[in-house]
Amino acid sequence: MGLDGNEEQNKRAAEHMFDVWEARRQREAKDKPEGINWKGSAPGWIALALSLATVVYNGGVLTQRVNQNEGRIQKFEQAGLDSAIARLESKVDILIEDRSRELNSGGRR
Repeated sequence: MGLDGNEEQNKRAAEHMFDVWEARRQREAKDKPEGINWKGSAPGWIALALSLATVVYNGGVLTQRVNQNEGRIQKFEQAGLDSAIARLESKVDILIEDRSRELNSGGRR
């Protein structure tokens, strides 16, 4: 059973369209790189690396500031403690002088 003219022409057009489609698909597959497209994702990776470096750097700076402030607070507390001890010592000295005067004056108040 043979094909008439229209059927033959339709068959050739369909085969031609399939061949064109197949050639285009092969060309696109050949041009497309395998694996990750580093050119397209490089800005994202660079941004991620810079973000992580910034986080690490700021963490180190924050830790350093905390340590410095802790040292300053300890110095202030020590200075305040020394000042309080000095005030107590001066009060004790005054009380001792007053008591010794009382004892030297005959023990009367």
